[in-house]
Amino acid sequence: MRVGREVVNWLKSRSACSEGLQRELLQILQPCEPPPKRSASVDRGSIECWNSLDSRDMEGMTLFPQPTWDWFKWEDGRCIGGKEPFAQITKAAVIAGFECDIREVEGVGASKSSLTEFATLDEFALAKCRNLVSNPNLERLRANLGHEQGKIRRDGFFSCSLWDGRPFWINSGSSHHFAAARFIAGQLGVAVRLCKDLHVAALNDAAVDTLTAAYDMFAMAAGTKRRFSELMCKHRVSHGFVRYPRPLDTWWIVLLPKSERGSAVSAECLQKARLMDVGGYLRDLCRRQFSAPASMRAAFTSI
Repeated sequence: MRVGREVVNWLKSRSACSEGLQRELLQILQPCEPPPKRSASVDRGSIECWNSLDSRDMEGMTLFPQPTWDWFKWEDGRCIGGKEPFAQITKAAVIAGFECDIREVEGVGASKSSLTEFATLDEFALAKCRNLVSNPNLERLRANLGHEQGKIRRDGFFSCSLWDGRPFWINSGSSHHFAAARFIAGQLGVAVRLCKDLHVAALNDAAVDTLTAAYDMFAMAAGTKRRFSELMCKHRVSHGFVRYPRPLDTWWIVLLPKSERGSAVSAECLQKARLMDVGGYLRDLCRRQFSAPASMRAAFTSI
């Protein structure tokens, strides 16, 4: 009977602790809405860089009652325990000699100009390249393509993150002439074939499934992170943090192990507070990859 009373008292204390944690969490949490699934900008830097996460972005997991925690470890695409849960979240390949029409390219990277305010390269060409696109004709098209000894055809490479789906031209400079040549080709209905290496990255469905099966994950503003962690430690709830990828790297992703009651209670609070469900968002991005252009999907099969 004594053991039974101790168990009942322990359960009551855990329930009270959970209620107290919920109250305190809801006082500090602020909504964190998900970004658009596709950037509205033609700037390559506006795309979420899920392939850029590394150990510098990760903080150790605080587990209770254990004092330390190891992240996942991956071997041949399988989780075998160890470190870094995001280590295999993307996969990448380089497709040599990828060919496409200039009009298929939807953005540029490494430009010297600010592109974040433009939704299409045609908008950029009309706003910033007026002198290069006025009176469009074949002579102007050849002049733009021949800028700096044919830099557009000769230099750079293509890049595509399949969770975004758009091909980008990556080069240092010449973005104005590239956008102008692309605009004029569209006005004249002229095909301009480009052949370059394609650097393609994709979310790894298996890694995302493994990650979301083990953790509830939410996006959190930097200003909330410290107080949240203090509350988690106060109530002895396991949690960890990974910095959100660029360009939203002022946010943090909080990881809550699904196997633990305290973490599950915390996850419910984060849902109520309308924090972004990173796990659900990643699964949506994985599905989105299969609606990428046919040429990009073909590249995907080689990864």
